[in-house]
Amino acid sequence: MNGQPAYAVILDTARELFSERGYHAVTIRMVAAAAGYSPAMVMKVMGTKEELFSRAAPGRLSASDLEMVDGGSHGFELARRVLDRRDRGITDPYAMVPLIIQNAPEPEAVRSDIRRRYLRNIAEMIGDTTDGRRHASIVLCLLLGLAAGTHTLGLLGSMDSRELALAYGRAIQHEIDQCTGPRGPMPAAQAGPQH
Repeated sequence: MNGQPAYAVILDTARELFSERGYHAVTIRMVAAAAGYSPAMVMKVMGTKEELFSRAAPGRLSASDLEMVDGGSHGFELARRVLDRRDRGITDPYAMVPLIIQNAPEPEAVRSDIRRRYLRNIAEMIGDTTDGRRHASIVLCLLLGLAAGTHTLGLLGSMDSRELALAYGRAIQHEIDQCTGPRGPMPAAQAGPQH
């Protein structure tokens, strides 16, 4: 209980456990023990296990980590954030997507919710006004692939993170540059828990 409110500590702990073990393997007691609270406190703050999952897993998959740097390459910044989380040992929300969907109590509902929110957030962020949010879809696929490849599979671990962010960022930036709509404001980045 590192000075954060109980809600934040429990939510961070639940995100970590759900991402590592999946919905079915995690219990309220496990979350409580890892967070340093009683199961009763976790349930008081979060509700049922399903409510906790709904708050922790899909909530983690918002665009809050996509803050941009003014004047810089948006593509580079997006790639850099994924690699920064890898380098710091922080669980990446993009790498968690398949596990979260697979282990959700209602996988199709979670898949639909994640897809809807991510595409909406990225489309607003990059100014994608195309039908079907084509460019936002490609940016999301690139980010999911980068996170899964580097975090989950450990690919490109010997490559310098900045060099990799520049290389990968070019592909992301190509899609961003195709967008002609107004770009929305960027939410503040979240560091997330460290391992």
